[in-house]
Amino acid sequence: TEATQRLEDYWIAHGISDVKVTAGDRVGGYAWARAGFDWDPEQFRPNKKYVQRTMEVIINNNAWPQEVRDRAREMWQQAEKAVDVDELPTPFEISELGREFSTEILGNDFKTLVPSWAGKAAMLTMSRGHTWTGVKTLPPMVAPSAEPVPEILPMIDVEREIRQRSMAN
Repeated sequence: TEATQRLEDYWIAHGISDVKVTAGDRVGGYAWARAGFDWDPEQFRPNKKYVQRTMEVIINNNAWPQEVRDRAREMWQQAEKAVDVDELPTPFEISELGREFSTEILGNDFKTLVPSWAGKAAMLTMSRGHTWTGVKTLPPMVAPSAEPVPEILPMIDVEREIRQRSMAN
């Protein structure tokens, strides 16, 4: 999304090369997967469990087409055999699982129909009490931007406020 890109631009502009997240808590697990975060190698076992639990949610839901549940079973087995994060299905692959069988469900506003599919639904469901740890390596800054990076986080506003107050004193 635009907000994620602005955040990444801010990180890059400030020399941050790697970003770690604990994904979950409502839409975080799905959103960070879509933003290109991969498994944190330092958290292999918890991430492996997350993959298996997410796949079990899909496998055990007869509402999803058999083809999708079969693919989830393959991903579960892939995770079972994995000895490091590079052998796990990626968070993005999980988020895409069953997208070709997308259906519309009632959104959070109880008015709008929004698209949903097995991987998305499972990652959103799994975010309740289950998280995964991700990491994203950012590209190096190519050249300083002529325009300042817009302030997009309350944390950034707080930092600006502190600088302004310290300069005034």
